[in-house]
Amino acid sequence: MKRKATALVLLSIGLVLFVLGFFVAFYLRRGLEKGFYAVKAGASFELSWYLEEGDRTEGYFNVSGGNGQANLIVKNPSGKIIDNWTAVGRYDNGFSAQDTGTYTMIFRNLDNFHDQTIYVGFLSPYDTIISIYLKAGLSMMIGSMAVLLLGILTLPSKKSNRVRAR
Repeated sequence: MKRKATALVLLSIGLVLFVLGFFVAFYLRRGLEKGFYAVKAGASFELSWYLEEGDRTEGYFNVSGGNGQANLIVKNPSGKIIDNWTAVGRYDNGFSAQDTGTYTMIFRNLDNFHDQTIYVGFLSPYDTIISIYLKAGLSMMIGSMAVLLLGILTLPSKKSNRVRAR
């Protein structure tokens, strides 16, 4: 009976660690890379960050209010437009850096009569706080697998139950 209780405790701890690791790695970190931006009618705002050649950034933006339309222009370090996306509601995409330097994303409210809120969720590969959460969460998830495996190995087999019954 003690062996079964130990196995159940280990399985429970492993499951809790796995869920917690998933939460830290994929949910908590997402809260750090997002932002709401109130954009006046016909106005725009910019976000910029440093990328090295070959780095990839991915994300999305949502538009609420007004006509729900916004435009995203991505400029490379020399100021050349490399992407131009228009969204109605939500748009998911990303881009890869062709050159090393600061890339600029310009979000423009396409409604000339109403203010809108643009919700941005793009990830820079050099945002260290986010990578800390990702590494910690993934480590917890891997550790939880070891605890779960130990719990499974600790479970009493049916054969050992028959021996005790005799």
